[in-house]
Amino acid sequence: MTRQPGISKETFCKALQLIRRQEAADEALGQALAEACGADVAFGCGNHYRQALLLVLKEAVHDPYDYIDWWLWEAAPDYTVWSADESQSWCLKDPGDLYDYLIE
Repeated sequence: MTRQPGISKETFCKALQLIRRQEAADEALGQALAEACGADVAFGCGNHYRQALLLVLKEAVHDPYDYIDWWLWEAAPDYTVWSADESQSWCLKDPGDLYDYLIE
């Protein structure tokens, strides 16, 4: 059964790409601050804009199982999900593949 998403595939993919770019920028800034301060620095943690965007994305594509969070922070390097009986798998490396998986 295909669900009616509340967001276009193009916008969904662009949002995930922008989140990834921001994560990379936050990581680079955190590393620079750590080098300057001589201590570990985690920059961008608790970002309310990111949390709000993820809430909207999850609702727009009906993601009650947090596949978007998984995709952004845990899925690499293979980005594969399996059916409960492990008889079928889906490779979701591309944000568009994740979108299709979530709405079907």
